[in-house]
Amino acid sequence: LELYALQALAHKSVGDYYTQRWQVFLIDEFQDTNPTQAELLETLTANTELTIVGDIKQSIYGFRRADISVFQQFRDRILHNGGKEVILSTSFRTHAGLITRLNQMFAPLLAENHQDLNAFRTETPITGDSGANFNYLQVLTIGDPLSEAGNKPPKPNKGQRQRVEAFTLAAKIKHMLDQQMPVFDKQTQQTRPIEPRDIAILTRTWKPLEVYSEALAAVGVPVAPAGGGNLLATREAKDAIALLRFLADPEDDIALVAVLRSPFFAVSDQILMQIASSLDRKTPGCWWDNLSSLELPELARPKATLQQLLKSRQREMPSRVLQHADRLTGYTAAIANLPGAERRLADWQGLRQLVKNLEQGTYDLFGVVRRLRRLCQEDVAVPRPVVAVSNAVALMTIYAAKGLEWGAVFIADL
Repeated sequence: LELYALQALAHKSVGDYYTQRWQVFLIDEFQDTNPTQAELLETLTANTELTIVGDIKQSIYGFRRADISVFQQFRDRILHNGGKEVILSTSFRTHAGLITRLNQMFAPLLAENHQDLNAFRTETPITGDSGANFNYLQVLTIGDPLSEAGNKPPKPNKGQRQRVEAFTLAAKIKHMLDQQMPVFDKQTQQTRPIEPRDIAILTRTWKPLEVYSEALAAVGVPVAPAGGGNLLATREAKDAIALLRFLADPEDDIALVAVLRSPFFAVSDQILMQIASSLDRKTPGCWWDNLSSLELPELARPKATLQQLLKSRQREMPSRVLQHADRLTGYTAAIANLPGAERRLADWQGLRQLVKNLEQGTYDLFGVVRRLRRLCQEDVAVPRPVVAVSNAVALMTIYAAKGLEWGAVFIADL
């Protein structure tokens, strides 16, 4: 798009048209401009009034060739042509107690690109003697305790450390809420006791957020991730896709095992082990063929339900088959009682809507499964439905949180 636009502007008639079309330009987020866009703007703004707004410290689009030197070139051009520079250094978000610490921390990190900020709000949320000594910027680490002999024990794996971190943060957040720690309310311009909606946990990627969600739910703190991540990577999507795969091909043993273990039936690993042990290795056959000969009471309901669904797949659209499966198994009732229920239910509905979209033009289950498999194989990121956050702790990535504000923020999984 950018290259062809640049080529189009090289034609005299196109260049003349746009030279007359726009006389004043205001360009925001200029720090994310790449060299091709710079050429476009050089052509379009050669004889116009130009204002650019940006901050090179916030440049995050390097993956599509954003270059902060472009910002500096345009800044120099504006100043050379008699323009002026306005430096915005007042923070309306953060109070002086925290801004001072941030300035101290970032000055050596950013070197010549550092710019000190001034706090519009001088008062701190926690007043009095406690406020003067309160650490508004804290660093928490998960350490490795020394053994009695003085030697360090083996490091726990990342998953273990993440769970320790998650439950540590959950306990800290619960304590803040129980103690009614004061936060500044922008609407009333007064301090008030902290609420869950005043708190956010931010991470670099969406993947670890489920661990923090479970830890908060375990201590009774409401939590609602606002969305993001890949719908196809969620537990609910994998459950639904496994069911559709089995219905399309009952010889797909992996899909059947996934369905049996899922909240559709919650068959235990012990029962699955009994099924595996009973299979005659000398006589080839799939799991579904062998289930009919097993008289385990735990399998009676799954067998009857799956037989019903195999019949309904012949006359119903795939999205309706999923709805029928939910009604027969109580799937959504089961996930509604798991941690992060609101998020899980939204993902289930999102997957059903995706299936409904994929079945357009082909109401054939096999066609829909083929399309789903292709999406998964090619790592296509399907956006998850957004869950509205009411009075709950927000969980999102640092990138998604850009521009939002909270009274207390935890940067986790560092």
